Amino acid sequence: EDRSDFPENEPRYQTLQKRLDKAEERLAEAKAELGKAKAERDMAVAEAKAERDKAVAETKAEMEKAKAERDIDTIRQQIDEFEKTSDFAKTEPLYHALKERLDTA
Repeated sequence: EDRSDFPENEPRYQTLQKRLDKAEERLAEAKAELGKAKAERDMAVAEAKAERDKAVAETKAEMEKAKAERDIDTIRQQIDEFEKTSDFAKTEPLYHALKERLDTA
């Protein structure tokens, strides 16, 4: 049977089919590259967020440390003032309360 009238046998059809195959191959490669680029971007975003979270945690820790140091200094000043103004400082409940706060600060 003569199949010369089928489009698959025509050079123009074969050329178009080859172009289609190449275009589909390029599309698959582009999709793969896009997926890779998105994954890299997602990783970069996650790393940036982790760095930001670390910086925030460090800042909070520094603030808590500074607050604790201020609290300790304040309590020590209160104890010193109390000891200077009271002859019976060591028997006073306030003195013991301040000393206890200092020990737990």
